[in-house]
Amino acid sequence: MDRRLLPLVSASVLLTACAMQPRELQGHFTPINQAQATLPESLGQNVRWGGEVIGARDIAGDTCLEVSAMRLADSSLRPTQPYRNDWGPVPTRFLACSEQGFGTGLAKPGAIVTFTGSVTPPRMVNVERNRCADDGSYVNTLHARDKQQCTIALATVSVDTSYLWPYRSIGDRPDLTTPDTRTQYNR
Repeated sequence: MDRRLLPLVSASVLLTACAMQPRELQGHFTPINQAQATLPESLGQNVRWGGEVIGARDIAGDTCLEVSAMRLADSSLRPTQPYRNDWGPVPTRFLACSEQGFGTGLAKPGAIVTFTGSVTPPRMVNVERNRCADDGSYVNTLHARDKQQCTIALATVSVDTSYLWPYRSIGDRPDLTTPDTRTQYNR
C-alpha cells in the first residue's frame, strides 16, 4: 500500500466507527468500571456504561434500573459481553437512576441498554440473603448480610442519556450464556 494513502485510510476507518455509534452516545467519558465508581474520587465523573436490565426499583424518589453490566463494543457501543476473569463470567451490577423515570421498553427485564451520565454515591438495596451468598447473583458486590436479607451497595449513575438497543434473540447473542437471574422489582 502506498504510504501516502495511510492517513486517508485511517481517517475513513475512524469516521466509519463514529457513524456506527448512536449520536447520543458519542463523546468523551471517563473509562472507569463499576467497582472504581464506588470510590469517592469517582463521584461526578462522566461515564458510559451498559448492560442487560434486570429490573426496576424506586429509591429515594428516583426510578432506578438495576443493570447487569457488560462490556461495550468499540465500534457501536452496544453491550456485548459479560465481564470475565480467568474463571468465567463475573456478575457485576449497577443502578442507572433518573428523576424522570424510564419508558416501558427501557425498563423491561432483558432490555439491552447503554447509558451516559455522572457517577453518584453508591445506593443501598436490600435483597434476599440467598442471592448474595456463595453463587448468588450478588456474590461480587459489597454487602452485609443477616439471617433474612443482604444490604447491597451498588455503583450508581445519574442518567443523562439512555439508548435502547433493538432486541436480538438468544441465538443472536452467543456471548450471553449466564443463567437467567432477572427479577422484576415492584415500583
